[in-house]
Amino acid sequence: MGKTDCLDTMEMQIEEWGTKIEELMREAEKMHDGNRHKIYSQIKSLRMKQEATQKRVNKLKKMNEELAEQIKIKNEVEEVLNNLSSPLEASLPGK
Repeated sequence: MGKTDCLDTMEMQIEEWGTKIEELMREAEKMHDGNRHKIYSQIKSLRMKQEATQKRVNKLKKMNEELAEQIKIKNEVEEVLNNLSSPLEASLPGK
């Protein structure tokens, strides 16, 4: 599994967590006040963890995109240098 696939899988998992959190919220709405407040507190904590995880995944995706761009530029520079060095070496005396 590539890095992009892994990040996509992480995002799908985060979305699933969001769905489960919403289900918990609907269930909490049906509970008595004491239990509901306890569940709401737990839901708040879960959402904060979900948001923190999403931020990390977004950061990793950005880093992955930047790295891919750097690799592309490096490959282009190497190609230009190779294209330049071959004719240059061929034109040198003794070659």
